[in-house]
Amino acid sequence: MDIYTRLRPSRQYKLLELTPEVLTILEAGTEELSIKASGKDSEIVLCSSDATFQIRQKNHTNTLLLMNHTQDGADERLVGFSSLSSELELTKVKGKIDLISKIPVYANFGDDLSRIESCGFLDITVDELVCRSPVSTSEFRTLWFDKYNGCEIEGKAVLLSRGFITQALNFVLTALLASELDMARLSVRDTLQAVEDTDYTHELVRTVLWKFSLFPTVNEQGEEQFSLDKAKVSKWYGVNALREHAQRLISPDEFLIAWKSAFPPFFDCPIDLQMLAGYYVRPLVDKIQYINLDTVVLVEKDPIKRFKMLFKLQSTWDMPDILPFIEDLNVRNLKIDNFIMKYAKKKRVGKKFVVTGR
Repeated sequence: MDIYTRLRPSRQYKLLELTPEVLTILEAGTEELSIKASGKDSEIVLCSSDATFQIRQKNHTNTLLLMNHTQDGADERLVGFSSLSSELELTKVKGKIDLISKIPVYANFGDDLSRIESCGFLDITVDELVCRSPVSTSEFRTLWFDKYNGCEIEGKAVLLSRGFITQALNFVLTALLASELDMARLSVRDTLQAVEDTDYTHELVRTVLWKFSLFPTVNEQGEEQFSLDKAKVSKWYGVNALREHAQRLISPDEFLIAWKSAFPPFFDCPIDLQMLAGYYVRPLVDKIQYINLDTVVLVEKDPIKRFKMLFKLQSTWDMPDILPFIEDLNVRNLKIDNFIMKYAKKKRVGKKFVVTGR
């Protein structure tokens, strides 16, 4: 094969190495790919509908762009028309909403949102936030509703406070029970009709349903259809009950009674202390106490210091109880047993495994 060159180096071209997943999407042609960044100096990502890929530049000096010598390709000779000093590579990452700290918190009906920019927050719609966030649409929804309690009020993206979410959840559940709607087949429209309160907008009810349901499907009318996830509801009320007793130690039996009484009347929901793993410690064998996972434990990123901190809080841990406190440290994705053994001891006690300090 003959090759000759007539190089005209240009910055108009960028060579992007495609992963098999991205190539499949392009070949199928069934969904769009978008390139996004939250700002001029932010990382650039390529997003499909449900995956995020970080774009990184890899420098080199040996790339030559070739084309057929003739338009019909009958001539086998190739001509090199440009050279590149770099290529772009894709790495699959977890999408994130890195502007989340600039979104205001909405705590009460009637909160004034007209001056949020003067308070240092973004005056932005949810759709605009999606476009400016390095995250796929599917990942955004999960983060926005499940993690951040996101909503749109008066056309502005806001984060609903925990107290406000609890108030809204109580109200919605009570309305659903009174109307006898099928909680496995809920739409925003039907739920709004059951609520019958003008303060509860389409967006607010949608946030509650997204947060406390399984991932929605689409019904025959083309609407999102939700199935209430009682495990999510139960966990929410359980954490609330723990927070209410945060200043004292409480026995598991006493706590379970407090947890059960937190639900709206006539709402039947399973409870199991293991559902709240990561939100409590056992300073004493027969007592538990609430712990703020994000501010007390996860702020310490050094594994050695994290384990020492955990064993100061509790000398012996059941294996399922300690996992939520350490899983984020296992960045190399080791088998969890092997990871634990690097920093602690694991032993069998009866039919279960416990973790202790070295």
